[in-house]
Amino acid sequence: MNATQSNVYLGEWYQKEADLNRQLMVSFFPSDNSVELVDMKTRKIFLRRTKIEELSENDFFIGAKLLIFGKQIDILDYGDAKTRNKKANEQLSFGMIKADALLHVGEILTQIHKTGLGVRRLAMLKVDENYSSMLKSVRSEASSLNYLMDCIPSQSFVALEIIGNNAYDQYRELCGPESISEAKQCAPNSFRGLYGNDVYCSRSADDAANESRFIFQNNDIKLVLRSSALFTNSTLCIIKPHVVREGKAGEIITEILRKKFTITAMKMLRFERANCEEFLEVYKGVVPEYESMVMQIISGDCVALEISNKYDESRSTYQSFRDFCGPICPEAAKITRPHTLRAMFGKNKVMNAVHCTDLEEDTSLELEERKKRIAARTRQLNIPVPIDLEVLIEDKIKQLKDNSFVFLSEVPFSKADKHEYFTVSRHGVTYWSDTENHFTDIDAWLADYRKYRRVTELGFFKHYRRAKAFRIWQRNIQWYKYESARQKIGASAFIALPRLAKALLTMQEEYVQLVGFRFFDVSVAENWHLPYFIETQMTTFEQVRDLLHQLRDKMRNVLFDACCNTLIDRGFSPQDEAINVTNKKKLKDMMSFTERANKRKLCALLARFLAGADQMMITLLHQILRESFKNLANVFSNFMGQQQPRKQPFMNVELVLKPTRIDLDPSREVTTRMLEDLSNLVMRTVYKIDRFQSDMFFDVYTEYGS
Repeated sequence: MNATQSNVYLGEWYQKEADLNRQLMVSFFPSDNSVELVDMKTRKIFLRRTKIEELSENDFFIGAKLLIFGKQIDILDYGDAKTRNKKANEQLSFGMIKADALLHVGEILTQIHKTGLGVRRLAMLKVDENYSSMLKSVRSEASSLNYLMDCIPSQSFVALEIIGNNAYDQYRELCGPESISEAKQCAPNSFRGLYGNDVYCSRSADDAANESRFIFQNNDIKLVLRSSALFTNSTLCIIKPHVVREGKAGEIITEILRKKFTITAMKMLRFERANCEEFLEVYKGVVPEYESMVMQIISGDCVALEISNKYDESRSTYQSFRDFCGPICPEAAKITRPHTLRAMFGKNKVMNAVHCTDLEEDTSLELEERKKRIAARTRQLNIPVPIDLEVLIEDKIKQLKDNSFVFLSEVPFSKADKHEYFTVSRHGVTYWSDTENHFTDIDAWLADYRKYRRVTELGFFKHYRRAKAFRIWQRNIQWYKYESARQKIGASAFIALPRLAKALLTMQEEYVQLVGFRFFDVSVAENWHLPYFIETQMTTFEQVRDLLHQLRDKMRNVLFDACCNTLIDRGFSPQDEAINVTNKKKLKDMMSFTERANKRKLCALLARFLAGADQMMITLLHQILRESFKNLANVFSNFMGQQQPRKQPFMNVELVLKPTRIDLDPSREVTTRMLEDLSNLVMRTVYKIDRFQSDMFFDVYTEYGS
């Protein structure tokens, strides 16, 4: 193949920083899988010819979304007549795999790929019993599709949109003759020769295009054909883009079915970056490959599978399938568990073939991410709800309102309803009201939470984001995790936002005022009576603690102002009420999704900054304690080491009201005991402050993740 021969397309890239769509000329060189981008407005090279292993010629078609060095390029049209004529032979074909052949769907997909064809759309569907009566009206309006309508089964089936050169002719040849007896005799290895009428093929190329458009894009048929997902006693598997691109998705499905798992739902989809970051949010800050994982999943088409274990209900589907997927590192999997999916199809920790649910509590929630999108499309179509379902929904809403735990949402304390709210810490959950507060141990609250989760099994009421926020807290707010996050704050949190860096400098200047404080500011030249010394120094300690609390409030205001200024730098108007970080209730009505996502990222940095500020204050407090105890210990050491202690009595006569009760020579045991009591009293107060800061800022830290 000529190294300079290329296919040219018109592409579009949305530049987020400038808020504009840039038109690009995309040239793909099949000889070495290289890409060149030219800005059509300036006629300048945007990206010099660069080899990209992840792309292939099959990835380029009108409507495709390509990920090139982190930029999503939408292919709008052909760029020249040569490419248009070359692609003229590309066709669409439509296929359908019925219930009896679903056990062989992996083998069918593999065979399709081996012929050089690709699958652009794939979904497992079934007829919704609530709307089955509408099938007749849909059929009357689409009389040209009677052959397809006759073949749609009542059970689950898989619909395919196949693309490639002469796709219809090649797929029809794979299916074999329409007569089953003829297919078994003349083409025994064809789909019909192997599986009979359970594999559907359109009667002509035009019919195939119409049928594909009807199944995948017609709004009326979406009322009748729904996803076959069960969302109960199942787990999620996502076949990653690098496997789909290599044509090995069918092999993975074959291996899954061979292990006696059941695939109850299947869909080919492509993640947007925002959706993918939300889906993988629990890994953020936990695994170093988080960004690479996001880039891999948004780089192309994925195949999402709902897996159940009907053949052995005694085993947990989640655990058994997770074991079958194997370790996250394929290199380790090949050594320790060579028969797992990641060992057979994975390459590295990022391109490890499949994503599976890591926690059993996440199974229904990750599956709900797909169901949520289906529900959103249903609302857009204004689908009528049957009467009995309306009654069920009303009852369910009433139950949910009675169970306040289900409606727990994590908000900053400044934005909470001061009359009634919950606070969540690593110690447990506290319910606050005007007249009372009630603490619930975390284990008991977890049990209650799971109980109310069972109440909300109906898909309409699985509050995905709230439950996900709970799981983020459960996983990340372990003490070692919290400490680790705070230690990393100073290295990276303030570089991205200069205004926060200025606020940090302001805070450090305030700290200078505290350096001179010592709880036990004594010297050998001064004489103190020990009980009075304890009383006076604890008063000083209370003053320092109050000052630290005032400093915390002042720093919070400084940081909020810095966050507002940063939002202005990012394009928000000072007159916009959304610029007020304490006014979150109106945020959804006043900002677009992208703006909300940007603000969440800024607020996440703000939350880390607040946690860092608290840690600096607590560190300063402990430093003062350490130096003060060290000074006090030196004084005691010098005093206890005197040969003639009565020459320097441990007292100050001017500060004692009743000299007759003065202990001029306290014993070593009494001194040690009183010093221990003083130390315990101070450290208990320090612990209260430390716990206070972790609880106060816990809600901010939880809401936006670590």
